[in-house]
Amino acid sequence: MTIEDSHAMPEPRFGNKWEKQVLQARGISILDICKRLGIELFERKPNELYGVCPFHDDKVANLHVQPEKGKRGLWYCFTCDRSGLPLQLYMDVKKKTWSEAVNDLVDGN
Repeated sequence: MTIEDSHAMPEPRFGNKWEKQVLQARGISILDICKRLGIELFERKPNELYGVCPFHDDKVANLHVQPEKGKRGLWYCFTCDRSGLPLQLYMDVKKKTWSEAVNDLVDGN
């Protein structure tokens, strides 16, 4: 049994109806956000990517990213159990509010 088989991606804890509209209008995906945060991803299965979680010291790629899930993308770390929508990842890593994160991403920061 693999990690992918033993754990289902949980529902995101953070959601905002405007997030989808803002990010899609600007063409910003979970992949763009990971790239901006310096998170290198690799594919294990089609549309399932993995990288090292930025929230703890870990050498294993336990950050699971599904770019097509819900048309916005979802992320989940199997080690620290954090998860959410794309903007939540940016907000948590950069320690920004929702409006600060949206402004950063729209402005290309």
